[in-house]
Amino acid sequence: MSKITSIFTSSRADYYLIKPLADRLEKNSNVDLNVLISGAHLQSVPNEIVSSIEANHAKVKKIPLIDYKTTFSSIQANFSHLTKHYFQYFEQNKIELLFLLGDRYETFIAAYCAFFSRIPIAHIHGGEVTYGALDDSLRHSISKFSQIHFVADNEFRKRLINMGENPESIFEVGPMAADNILDTDLFSREEICALLNIPINKEYALVCIHPETVDIDQNLINLKKLLNVAAQNSDTFFIFTSSNLDEGGEDFTSKIKDFCDRSNNSFYFDNLGGVQFLSTISHAYFMIGNSSSGIIEAPLLGTPSISLGNRQKGRLLKQNSDIIKFSEFKEEDIEYSISWGKEFSSRGAKFQKLDTSIISPSKQIESILSELNFNISFSKRFYDA
Repeated sequence: MSKITSIFTSSRADYYLIKPLADRLEKNSNVDLNVLISGAHLQSVPNEIVSSIEANHAKVKKIPLIDYKTTFSSIQANFSHLTKHYFQYFEQNKIELLFLLGDRYETFIAAYCAFFSRIPIAHIHGGEVTYGALDDSLRHSISKFSQIHFVADNEFRKRLINMGENPESIFEVGPMAADNILDTDLFSREEICALLNIPINKEYALVCIHPETVDIDQNLINLKKLLNVAAQNSDTFFIFTSSNLDEGGEDFTSKIKDFCDRSNNSFYFDNLGGVQFLSTISHAYFMIGNSSSGIIEAPLLGTPSISLGNRQKGRLLKQNSDIIKFSEFKEEDIEYSISWGKEFSSRGAKFQKLDTSIISPSKQIESILSELNFNISFSKRFYDA
């Protein structure tokens, strides 16, 4: 009999990372796959990502948020709402293994409900650190709720062991972003400019900026500094994507839209999509903001990246770490960093891209699960290293 397995996704960011695994498990005769959708996915209907999930998977459950505003009171309301409905989902579907990726608060609630429903959890991308966000506490809590771990690097494996997780339950499979890069035929620069309807005769920078969730008082001030510098760099086009549903994200997106409407050198897109997003990074002059994609995907694609503020500080820098630059949220620092990004790209240097001979992370996870025969015990003990 097939094992009833569920994959949870709450945003475009985690979906594109976990999609290759979901596709593999859907085709696996030993798996009866359920996909649980919540969070930002259901903010607008119809939604291209949700439509794709429903087209590719037979069993899909959607649990919308009760409030899509990004105020603290809205997040509070969502906590109780999601807790109730996640418990109902687990009770009705008798899930035997739940896959969770990352550290969103919606993901944390799913882990909490699965734990009390006695459902084993397989956590992906645990053991990582980001100092400028509340994500660390959420991510580490999800790891402690989990029975099996798939990590991106040996450093993260060591960190989980230090947290009391049994080494035998931790598997290093590499960053999940590698799957999409390995399996995707990216658009050419001409194609991506045509798709986005942006000029091909000017270089462009990709901007992915979100609120910091620790020091929240300076968020809009910091965003204004970035927008001021972007306005001064008229020789470069800036492609902005929407902010996420962290506290203050709604205000961020509104300010970015207003700026792009008034600007001659900036464009706004709600969602670039998987292939378009990777292609846009690949052909960008540089990437700037505070998204994890600037630390993970950009270096894998050989694109210089500027990380602003504290949100991504603490992340492990490996391949092409010399083309990642950290900057404070000061206009002179942002301007200097943009000049650095332009200089790096104008050299025409060929940065090392992802080694295409590596084994797909999702393929490794599928293989590991087959060896474990999905017999993952819910019970675990604190491991004293």
